[in-house]
Amino acid sequence: MIRLDITAWNTIIAAYCGDHDPGLKNARRGFDRAPKRDIVSWNTIISGYVQRENLEEAKLLFDSMPEKNRVSCNAMLAGYSNRCLADEAADLFHSMTQSAITQPDRLSLTAMINVYSKTGQLQRARDLFSSIANPDVTLWNAMIAGHSNSGDLDHGIQLLRSMWIAGVDPDGVTLLTVLATCAQKGLIDESCHHFQSLLADHGVRTERSHFSCMVDLLARIGRLGDAIDLAMSMPFVPDEVELASLLSACGLHRDADQAARAAMDLGSVSPTRSSPYVLLSNAFVQEVTPFLAPGNYATL
Repeated sequence: MIRLDITAWNTIIAAYCGDHDPGLKNARRGFDRAPKRDIVSWNTIISGYVQRENLEEAKLLFDSMPEKNRVSCNAMLAGYSNRCLADEAADLFHSMTQSAITQPDRLSLTAMINVYSKTGQLQRARDLFSSIANPDVTLWNAMIAGHSNSGDLDHGIQLLRSMWIAGVDPDGVTLLTVLATCAQKGLIDESCHHFQSLLADHGVRTERSHFSCMVDLLARIGRLGDAIDLAMSMPFVPDEVELASLLSACGLHRDADQAARAAMDLGSVSPTRSSPYVLLSNAFVQEVTPFLAPGNYATL
C-alpha cells in the first residue's frame, strides 16, 4: 500500500481547492483524512474557503489552527475585505502587528486599504497609507481606486499626481482605474488627457481593457466617429465588447449612418462574425421605431 507523505496530501488538497464544485468538498475530505497536517495544509484549505466566499467555515478553521503565519492572516483579511467587514479586519490586522511571525506585508496593507475604502472610511485608509514607508504601485492603486470608487475623483487624481512626484511609475491597473472612474462620470476631456499622458509620458503598457473603456466612453457621449476611429486604430483586433459598445451607442443616439460604418469597418476585420449585422439591425430599428405608427413593426 502506497503511503502518501504530507507534501502529497497538500498537493491533493490544493488541486481540489482549485477545482469547481464538488472540488472544495473533496479538498476538505482530503484535509480531514490526512494523517498529518502542517501549516501549508491549513493555509490551503482556509484559502480555498475564502475564495469560494465561505468565510464562516474559513473562520472556524482559522480559529482552530495550532499556529498561524502571515499567509493564514492574509487569507482571512482578503475574506473580510470581500465581505466589507472592516471591524473584523482591523482587529485581525492589529493582532498581526503584535507578532514577528505575522507582521503585515503589502498584501495585508492592501486588504486593509480596500476594506476601509469599501466601507466609506477613507480617512482611516489615508491614515494607514500615510504610515507606510515607500508604498509601491499596488498600494497607490488601492488608494486611488478606493477614493475614485467612493466618488471622490478629485482626491483620486491628487493621489495619482502624488504618486508621480514620489517617483512611483503607474501601471495598467492605475490607468484602468482612472479611465473607469472618468467614464462613470462622463469626463471625456479628463479621460483623454490621462489616457495620452500615462501612455506617452509614463510608458504604461496598453491593454485591450484600456481601449475598450475609452471606446465605450466616446460612444456613450455621442462622439461615435472618434470611437470608431479609436477602435480601428488600437493594436488589437476589435471584439464583441467594442462592437457592442459602438453599435449600442449608435442605436441610443439614433445614428444609423455611424452604425453602418461601424459594422462595415469592424465587420471587415472578422467577416465571418454575424454579431456586427445583428447589432446593426438593432440600431436601424431603434432609429426608425419612433416614426412608426403602433402596430406597424411588421414592416421592419
